[in-house]
Amino acid sequence: MEETTTEPVSASRRLRTALLIFGAVVVVVAVGVTVVGLVVGRNDEGRMVGPSGAFPAPLAVPARPHAVRPATTAPNDALVYGGLYLAGLGTSEVRAVDIRTGRSYWRYDRPGSVAESWTLDRAAGRLVTAWSNNDRDQVEMIDVRAGRIVWRQHSIAELIKNPTGIGGFVHGSVGLFVDPETKVTAVVGRWWTAGLDGGTGRLRWKHRFASGCEALNFRYPGNIGEVSPFDFAGEGPSDTYAQALAGVFAIEESCGSGVGNVVGNVVGYGARTGAERWKISATEAAGGMPSALSRGSRLDPAALGGLYDFDGRLLALGLTLDGDDVTLIDPTSGHIVARRNTLGRLPNTPGNWSEVTYGAGTQVGLCTAAREQVLCADDPKKGKALWRRPMPAGLVPQRPVIIDQGRVYLLAARHASLDWQLIVTDLRTGKTIMHTPLYEGEADLSPEPDETADGVIHTVTDGIILTTGAIRGTVDLQVQQ
Repeated sequence: MEETTTEPVSASRRLRTALLIFGAVVVVVAVGVTVVGLVVGRNDEGRMVGPSGAFPAPLAVPARPHAVRPATTAPNDALVYGGLYLAGLGTSEVRAVDIRTGRSYWRYDRPGSVAESWTLDRAAGRLVTAWSNNDRDQVEMIDVRAGRIVWRQHSIAELIKNPTGIGGFVHGSVGLFVDPETKVTAVVGRWWTAGLDGGTGRLRWKHRFASGCEALNFRYPGNIGEVSPFDFAGEGPSDTYAQALAGVFAIEESCGSGVGNVVGNVVGYGARTGAERWKISATEAAGGMPSALSRGSRLDPAALGGLYDFDGRLLALGLTLDGDDVTLIDPTSGHIVARRNTLGRLPNTPGNWSEVTYGAGTQVGLCTAAREQVLCADDPKKGKALWRRPMPAGLVPQRPVIIDQGRVYLLAARHASLDWQLIVTDLRTGKTIMHTPLYEGEADLSPEPDETADGVIHTVTDGIILTTGAIRGTVDLQVQQ
């Protein structure tokens, strides 16, 4: 029979065992605290679900505009990136949806918050979003392909929150711009602007507008055209009151108060430092234009139209004096390169600035020839007309005109029906590339298209045309093929 013996445990061995048990307990508690902290942090900062599957490739690149087919319907604030559309502006959930399948690629939830403004850096594939949540307003950057948060910036809220103390960001009242050269993100509020590092979100600089000055769109909401100027993102055809170009943020501002004492300016800030580089008043921008003499200095702010990227090197500043007056500005120096006055050329009421757009060094809009509306392309830098394209018989051209990848997109309609025709024209020559029915009797539009069609074509991206949808609050994604 085997004999079992029990040996006394030494004091050192008991100590080691106790230490091991204590260490295990500490590890378990630490892990538990960490997990709880992660869960709480995740709930506080939002929750990313996805991405699911491979990144969807673009549907129509390069686009072959010989026909179009409907792909899907999306909310009217949708942004197209590759084979995705991004939606959720004005809600607590931002979604990336596969256009082909309608399935979620990723979903980002922030309960209690609202996505008030956003902009898409297409070159980097990153979405910058301003979130409102009472006193926890913040700006975030999302890598669209990876479906991950790149950075969050909390300290910016104090600079640009609503001064009335009611909530934080006001819908559309925060401008977000990414400079393609420095990758700095500018956040524009009513009285402040700030620059965030593109890689980390770190606050690089902050700048308060001069005393008595504020961003122009806050003072004059809706004064230009029929589309609200609160569209800072620049993704649609409406006027944009700031631009990021060549390492500079250009912002339109108004200064002063009272009738006759308000002055409109365009100010250029260095993207890296936020330092003011130059300032141009509306009077200076219109200097020498005959139409400028018919408008008093007290109307200077109202004379400022939109700011546009003219050709990747120059800014086009619209002036709503008469027709489509424009001033071209070098953003790095503030030097005025050219002024173009076209007194009375547009057939409609002066101030309908959404009828004109810019791209590849060309100004495109509607003008008159032989008492008829035609599509016109001009070179405002050289001050010469490039081409004129009459409309097909019976069709009335509608604004806005969209330029994308060397092509001009325009919608025309017959007054007596909802017969909407899409006309695609070569930007360089004016030659018609495509003329095709888009839809008939389906869109939620009035039989009087000249009164309701503003904004029918929202934008053209990656070969997809976004048009006003049959259901209010939506856009139809039309694929060129």
